[in-house]
Amino acid sequence: MASLIMGTTLGAHAREPVGLRYEAPSGCPTQADFETAVESRGGQFTPKAREEGARALVVSIRRQGSAFTGSLQVSRFDGVSGAREVQGATCQEVVDALAVVAAIDLRPAQDATPAAVTPPKPEAPAVVAAGPTSKRVEGFNGRSTWGPDEVPVSAGTLHFKPLISFTLSGGVQLGPIPNLVLPRYDGVFRFANVVTTPDGRQRLNGPILRARAILLGPPFPSFQSGDTKVMFGSGIALGLGACWSPHYDTQGLVLLGCGEFSYGQAGFTTQKSDGTRTPTGVVGFGTVGPAIDVEYNLGKRFHVGVQAGADVMIQATVRRDDGSRIFDTTWWSVHGALGLGMHF
Repeated sequence: MASLIMGTTLGAHAREPVGLRYEAPSGCPTQADFETAVESRGGQFTPKAREEGARALVVSIRRQGSAFTGSLQVSRFDGVSGAREVQGATCQEVVDALAVVAAIDLRPAQDATPAAVTPPKPEAPAVVAAGPTSKRVEGFNGRSTWGPDEVPVSAGTLHFKPLISFTLSGGVQLGPIPNLVLPRYDGVFRFANVVTTPDGRQRLNGPILRARAILLGPPFPSFQSGDTKVMFGSGIALGLGACWSPHYDTQGLVLLGCGEFSYGQAGFTTQKSDGTRTPTGVVGFGTVGPAIDVEYNLGKRFHVGVQAGADVMIQATVRRDDGSRIFDTTWWSVHGALGLGMHF
């Protein structure tokens, strides 16, 4: 149903000749259709006024997303009145609503008094201010949107609700140390925000933000480099990222495409052939790259998921205690993990 969202007094003078200027998108009712709708409700345009343009009702209808908005103004030689605007899900609804407004303004003076105004037919949408009621929606099932957007809404309350989740996962990472697979454990905190319009439509408001804590090892692998055994001590890293979702269902499947930057440090120990061990110190490393998360929500609180990603790494050099080079970390890495978490 179309709803009146703003307006001012049209200042009608019923005996004055009145014309019409009508503009609407392709596929909407034509000007002749609008005139017929007005006349069926008791209004009457003046053919001579159409030609001379004395006083005219200016009707403009435009598309806004999946809905339509229409306005009606009175044009005179001395200016243009304020506009009355209506919104509707279809162009026909908006035309019918504006026809009611125009008909009331065009009725003869003796019929324009409050006692004699005939109410519109039941099938015509009533042009009344929308009430403050709003429709609440449980959960969310939608996707992310990018760029500028417009969402026509009726009067009421916008509801904003955060979607928060925390996931613990375990898997492997390949790449930082050549030919070595590292155990990897992740803790991921994710935050998204949903806005619900008064009529129940929902959108993800802004990007999905996430923070990650990464632990490499245990167990701690080792490898041989010449006469030196290199033992990986442990690695920790923190990452920040943003995600886009082609499908986000709080009661089912969640698909995420993310970009993330992380920085961390790893420790190594070297052991010579005589058994002497020497810590090599801490080596810093940074990564940036894309990731894909697939989750399935099990009821209102728990979910399971799969995570995978690829990173470009800032290379670092691991050296012996005498300063000689043992190996360089790679410039790339890939990782994958299985996870279990909670969402709120």
